[in-house]
Amino acid sequence: AHGSGDTVLGVLDIQMSLANTDAAMLRAERSSVGIGVLIALLLGTALAFIVHRAVHRPTRQLIRGTEALAAGELDVRIPVERKDELGQLADSFNRMAGSLEQAHDELRQWSDTLAERVRDKTQELAAIHKQMVQVEKTSSLGKMAATVAHELNNPLNNISLNTETLLD
Repeated sequence: AHGSGDTVLGVLDIQMSLANTDAAMLRAERSSVGIGVLIALLLGTALAFIVHRAVHRPTRQLIRGTEALAAGELDVRIPVERKDELGQLADSFNRMAGSLEQAHDELRQWSDTLAERVRDKTQELAAIHKQMVQVEKTSSLGKMAATVAHELNNPLNNISLNTETLLD
């Protein structure tokens, strides 16, 4: 361990127990592992909280919104609090729900208008039917009157001819 030019004065031989040092190292190692596990748990908890807040909660809002929309609640909207993909998805959902609500309102208006027009046309047809029945009654009365007149004219014609013959 010494160079060739060094002079060795003596050798010191020390004997001491390393049990205390080994025990201290073991305690330090255990506390390091414990601190590491504690830090991992804290980081895991923080990460779970962040994921819950950043992903799970907005996703649940979207799911509840789509379920409500599917159930017919067309006025449901999801608050847009972010500018990321989930915020864009919520904004897109809100626009879709608005379009569906507008289309539903238009269909309802068309349905109401159509029902009103059908009601009006039904009343017109009923009035026309009533007129046609009246015309048929009048026509039948006219035919009956013509038949009665014809039946009366034949004997009267005979009487008139016979009267003229007698007068002649």
